[in-house]
Amino acid sequence: LFLFLSNARDDSYFCRSFFPEEKMDYTKNQASWTLLYKKKRNLFENTGYCPIQSEIPLDTVLEACRIAHEHGAKTILKPSACNSLSLELLSHVDIIVPNEDEIAELLGNCNTSLEQQTEMLLSCGVEIVIVTLGARGCYVKTREWSEYFSAISFPSIDNTGASDAFISAFASYLMMGYSIQNAVRIASYAAGFCIPREGIVPALIDKNSLESYIRQRNPELLQKKTALVLYEIVLNIIAPTI
Repeated sequence: LFLFLSNARDDSYFCRSFFPEEKMDYTKNQASWTLLYKKKRNLFENTGYCPIQSEIPLDTVLEACRIAHEHGAKTILKPSACNSLSLELLSHVDIIVPNEDEIAELLGNCNTSLEQQTEMLLSCGVEIVIVTLGARGCYVKTREWSEYFSAISFPSIDNTGASDAFISAFASYLMMGYSIQNAVRIASYAAGFCIPREGIVPALIDKNSLESYIRQRNPELLQKKTALVLYEIVLNIIAPTI
């Protein structure tokens, strides 16, 4: 029900699906969810980013965020199907990715600008706020900078899986050492590939196809800074000796 994007010591990056095995009612039973997370907390080891959605009990979302932080992972929350989030929960969220309607609902539909709304979430302890804007792209705000990013133009048939594709690609490329800005741009391509196709999982694009497409149109986007590449090379050389 949520994914762990894991950074192994051998520099391999992969997704781990987290689904309950026990035959329990996880839809409504918050205690069952919390117990499951505590029993499976070893799955959080070597996790870089922990994306989680709010369609499970919010007390359980908080427990998952706590466990992720205990293991040094960053948390990414997609706040769907909820009209409020506690200050305690927000203080355990590193990155939040609402759409325009969701951020307005979370803040009580207050008559403020998008820039002011994102500032409110930052003041609650969130490090990065990304508001998805559909065909208009997305707006990203941190404590240091803010920027609007354009969407990638694709014919729209079904946008159901666009946010899942965006969040997954964003977390993956952050883990691979890309800047927030370039990870957002790459994630926008991943989201764009989803909307011409129906469904969620069948519409997701694989990494090789995504990067092949980007290389044809914006090859500079996939180039990391030289200093970072050299650091990774040195790290791979010395890591086995540590």
